[in-house]
Amino acid sequence: MEVKTGKVFSQHLAKELLMAVGVVAVVLGLALGIDLPEEKLADPADNTYVPRPEWYFLFLFQLLKLFPGQMELVAIVVIPLAGTVLLYGLPFVDRNPVRHPKQRPLASWAGVVILAGVLVLTAWGADLPREVARTIGLNKAAIAAGKEIFEQKQCSMCHAIRGQGQNFGPDLAGLSKRYDEAYVEGVLKNPQQVYPGTPMPAPNLPPEEMEKLTAFLMSLE
Repeated sequence: MEVKTGKVFSQHLAKELLMAVGVVAVVLGLALGIDLPEEKLADPADNTYVPRPEWYFLFLFQLLKLFPGQMELVAIVVIPLAGTVLLYGLPFVDRNPVRHPKQRPLASWAGVVILAGVLVLTAWGADLPREVARTIGLNKAAIAAGKEIFEQKQCSMCHAIRGQGQNFGPDLAGLSKRYDEAYVEGVLKNPQQVYPGTPMPAPNLPPEEMEKLTAFLMSLE
């Protein structure tokens, strides 16, 4: 009996070892053979970057969007914890010794439902609507153009962004948290009217360029 037990254990260990070596070989091959694109360096003046989690976290990312505000705790803690408890608790609830999935409907359906939910949420989270992508693209273009206008008008000679630049005027970082877009555009159009006696000159821009400069200033965090 001891010989049989040892033989079974050695065979099982050999299978586990072979599987582990195979997985490591595949991962190593993918790491060496696939050249993943790198993102550009972070720009503190760029507020248009859309952060996205890695694919294996997309289902949690999408789940979080379904429970906004104070309901976030449900998506972050309650649902993942319930799923984990369900999976760990199944062996204690379903004590059927048969291993065939058809003869273990409780465990089989629980696994299918959880896997299907993860796959659906992952696909949903990976699908960025075209209109949203288009809006992001338009905003990026406007903000990039506004940044060029900011540099052409040498606004940094008086204003700093997160401490970078001159401090004759207020730091422009976090401007959108203090003022709305209409107020900022009003200051740009006529600084003397909003702040009498200010040395700030009006940039005298056409409406389209004024909107772009305002978009850039409102993007600063």
